[in-house]
Order: sequence, then structure tokens, then C-alpha cells
Amino acid sequence: VSDGKANVFPLLQALSNNNEVAFLVGPEGGWSAEEETLFDEICSKYNNEDDAPVKCVSLGTSVLRAETASILATGAWALV
Repeated sequence: VSDGKANVFPLLQALSNNNEVAFLVGPEGGWSAEEETLFDEICSKYNNEDDAPVKCVSLGTSVLRAETASILATGAWALV
């Protein structure tokens, strides 16, 4: 269920039992079409399999400031 707000729960699930993490926080103007296509290709390749080297997680449909997204992501990481 999505109400348009950022949802940190998928992020928490992806972070559990992971020692290596990379957060991709986009620029204020958003990702370019090429970047979004690249991310979609990578995410669909692994399809969030349990043993996949990459787990793609979205914070929801809300557009967050880069500073806010970074704080939210690192805060979630600190929780696990």
C-alpha cells in the first residue's frame, strides 16, 4: 500500500545481513532518462533474488531533496 510517502521498510529488508551497501541519490533535477533506463535494466536482471549481488529498492514515489534522501537512507542503515 502506497500513500505517496517515502517507505523505508523495503530498504530495511534489503539492508539486513548486507555488509556492502551503496546508496544512489539522484541530483535535485532527477535522474536522466539514460540513468533510469540503466537502473531498470540492472534491477530487472537480478529481479531481487535472494542471492543477487544487487538489490534495488525505492523509497517510494515522493520526490525528496538529495539531502533528505541521503539522511533517510543512512538512518535506515543505522537501524539494522
